[in-house]
Amino acid sequence: MSEAEHAFSEAIAAAEAGELARAETAFRRVVEGNPEHLQGLRGLAGVLRRQDHAAEAVALEREAGRIESSDLSKLAAQLIKLGQYAAAQRSVGRALELDPGNFAALTLAATLERVAGDFETAAEYYARAHVIDGNDPHVAQALQVLTGRPLDARTEQEMPVVVPFARLANFLGPDDHAAAMTFVQDNLAGFQPSHVLKGMEHATDTAVRSSRVAMEPKEIGEWFKPRVLEMLPKVFARLGYAPFEVAKIELQLTAHLDGDFYGMHNDNSHGARKGHDSDGRRISFVYYFCREPKRFTGGALKLFDTDLRRGACRKEVFSRVPPDDNTIVFFPSAAMHEVERLSLQSSDPGDGRFTLNGWLHPKL
Repeated sequence: MSEAEHAFSEAIAAAEAGELARAETAFRRVVEGNPEHLQGLRGLAGVLRRQDHAAEAVALEREAGRIESSDLSKLAAQLIKLGQYAAAQRSVGRALELDPGNFAALTLAATLERVAGDFETAAEYYARAHVIDGNDPHVAQALQVLTGRPLDARTEQEMPVVVPFARLANFLGPDDHAAAMTFVQDNLAGFQPSHVLKGMEHATDTAVRSSRVAMEPKEIGEWFKPRVLEMLPKVFARLGYAPFEVAKIELQLTAHLDGDFYGMHNDNSHGARKGHDSDGRRISFVYYFCREPKRFTGGALKLFDTDLRRGACRKEVFSRVPPDDNTIVFFPSAAMHEVERLSLQSSDPGDGRFTLNGWLHPKL
């Protein structure tokens, strides 16, 4: 038995025998040898309370809570890496009960809310963390993204790990929304299987992407593309981009039906496919529309925390953007993202998840 274990056993025995002074002395030896010994700190606090030394007992209990909270935060971070979000949520919740000012726990709580798609609650946690450390750039930028505040104009190399996005509700008026739905109803049977890039060529690969598309729907593009351009001043500010002149807008209408999805990818090749259209994409957009009430589950957009210079990302940490009707989302084309698998709750293809999605190319 080590000296610390011996001292702890002596302290427990003395406390149980009511020998409080001896127990206090032994507990103090324990915490002097290991200031983060939780049982030692709490045992010492207990015997001090029994001797009416409440002030020191409270301080020790607070220190023990801080240490346990820190340990729980470290555990939560590991659970998030493993994708065990529910267990991580429990650890973070307990960490914040013990120490409401635990900066790491607050940022982890915010991350878990982003993963769940609750951006309002995530922003609240980031705001609390920002009060504690106003100089942390990750927290400050995440808070700006989630509250819709403009980011400073920056290069992609300087953009935050939390991928910036601009989410705008009620994007189209009732007539235009109805026109998009009518186009789908009239033309869905003629949509083609979606493709992915294989080298410089397009190919069908249902292990990566499953959906049906109509490329460059002219009768919609004539009025939809100008509407996208109208939003750009707000979008540039929200994404932290210096304004640029748009040379081209690509547009497609995509239908996701039962079982459809799109695995992790980005929309810009980072120079790997020079000369291909994807290499010039700067901003991606996705406009969601569907029948209400919604008759599907899934289909959310996951925006993975991404190094926008190199395309590396954290697969376990993302912002889950729900596919709400009549809402458009803009984000950097270099961001890694995916579409969750959709489950259609009817046999009518018209009840699917539909998007007008595309890409903005700057004039060089």
